[in-house]
Amino acid sequence: MRFFSGCFFAFFLMFAFIYSFQKSSSTTTLIDNIVFQRDVSVLTDSDLVQSQVQSLLPKSNSNLWWRINLDRISSSIKQLPMVEDVAITPCKLLSCYRVNIKEASPSYIYDGGNGNWLVDKKGVFVLPVNGSDVEKYFSNTIKVKDSLYKSNSPEYLNSRIRYIEKFILELSSNIDYKISRVDFNRNGEAIVRFVNMEADIVFSNYEQNYSNIEKESARLTYVLSELLKSDSKFKIIDLTLNSQAIVKL
Repeated sequence: MRFFSGCFFAFFLMFAFIYSFQKSSSTTTLIDNIVFQRDVSVLTDSDLVQSQVQSLLPKSNSNLWWRINLDRISSSIKQLPMVEDVAITPCKLLSCYRVNIKEASPSYIYDGGNGNWLVDKKGVFVLPVNGSDVEKYFSNTIKVKDSLYKSNSPEYLNSRIRYIEKFILELSSNIDYKISRVDFNRNGEAIVRFVNMEADIVFSNYEQNYSNIEKESARLTYVLSELLKSDSKFKIIDLTLNSQAIVKL
């Protein structure tokens, strides 16, 4: 009986040691391989998310600690603004894990004069973005430059974000071209660039009334079809005049 009690106590001490042990410079190679060595693959399309997730992984904790605390690790990763969901799957004994990331889909990058901010589909500012990272990590995300930005008040900013979100949604639903960037000038007009189109398309200020966006979109579609027939090169198409489109070559 004493023998079994002693074995149980020894096993308990070993378990506690492995669970709580953290890697240090004095850790031997053998212990390092058994207790700490693991293969962790972070599965995500974004290099930015990849680096953020890697920085959160508890690399100094033991493999046994990892296996028992997968929910804890997942909860930590879910706090990242670019992560919508995460699933960590063990793939071999205690030393292999697959971290599957479902990325949050940003709506656009907003610049109101105070730097770039990533805005989600709910109109929430989720992450500041350095200028050098905009094209590096978010080359396919719509860029919005808002020169009409007038106030730092939350009420005004929220109203602008709601307007921009609605403008992008309405325009995208009325035209077959993918939006690359939108610059709102001081008159509230929207200067739009579409993907694979080297021209500025000027739309009206719809802040008070969205009724013209469908008409201007239809007018743009017709003008573009005519220009493509003649293989004409153009720099600007201005749709802000009623029932007309001014084309600058």
